[in-house]
Amino acid sequence: MTHSDDEAVSWLAQVNPVESDTQLTTEVERRRVFARVTAEKPRRARSWGWSPRFTLATAVMTVVALVAIVMIPSLLRPQPAQAVTPQPLQFSETSMESHEMMTHLRGKLDASGSSEPVRGADYVGWFTDIRPDDSVPSFTYIAPQRVSLTWEADLSGRQVTEAAEAYWADPNETTDLPDVPPAGTILDEMDFAPGEFQVPFSEPFGDSDADVLEALQALGMPEDYDAADLIDYTDNLMSLWTLTPAQHSTLLSLLERVGDIRLLGSATDRLGRAVIGYATESSRYPGTTRVLLIEESSGLIVGVENTNVAAQPPLPAGAVTSYTLWKGKQ
Repeated sequence: MTHSDDEAVSWLAQVNPVESDTQLTTEVERRRVFARVTAEKPRRARSWGWSPRFTLATAVMTVVALVAIVMIPSLLRPQPAQAVTPQPLQFSETSMESHEMMTHLRGKLDASGSSEPVRGADYVGWFTDIRPDDSVPSFTYIAPQRVSLTWEADLSGRQVTEAAEAYWADPNETTDLPDVPPAGTILDEMDFAPGEFQVPFSEPFGDSDADVLEALQALGMPEDYDAADLIDYTDNLMSLWTLTPAQHSTLLSLLERVGDIRLLGSATDRLGRAVIGYATESSRYPGTTRVLLIEESSGLIVGVENTNVAAQPPLPAGAVTSYTLWKGKQ
């Protein structure tokens, strides 16, 4: 389903509100910088440069999880406190310890899979962006987006962003959603001529520890990385490349060896898949937690979620502030 630029811009404005005075995490503020760009009318043949000061992999990530919490004023009656972010995933304890589970998941990876990473990625993303309205209570819905990116060795490429299925933050809310772009609506299309898709490296890389670390560090991961850094830059890497099973295995091995992660257990992710979660607190961005999601059936990394450790009004402690979900087993 394709709509006019004016319609797409109008819908983007709905799901990407103006800057908030609310002080959220540094990470969320950085992601918001990217989202502001998409409030402009889409332009063709856009050239982006690489800047390591951002956690997101490259400036094409302006539409990576560009979306928002959208606040709907209600003047009919006083309302109790409303959920303003997606509900945290509910994890159940497993019978395995952390190391045993990681070994089990790595054993699920298909050794016969692709031997070389593919340029491009397909994922659903969302992050927190709050429109302030102090005068009335609000209901809140979540409007994630799906991004499909393909690019070539000559640095040409194409990125299509479309609306994913919107839903109420409060699972108990039963009223109809407001007029939001239907799932599948194209919100933005960007074409890159040769040389315009500027990334730190364009050649496929191997699956050894050294190869994978070199790729992560080319994206800006510090040499003294911790588990949260590794998850952050895995997020970046997988938003540019579709990795091989062997590379997924290397990432899981690196994560386990760096330590400081804890097994959360099993859950169902936001795309309905059975996953295992591991979590770690970020030392570079205090007060935030990274959650890595691994598909139980395939051992593939399929998601990253970020949460607040402490309350940052209007967000409570434990609030989900962003998520990225990739395709799992095909």
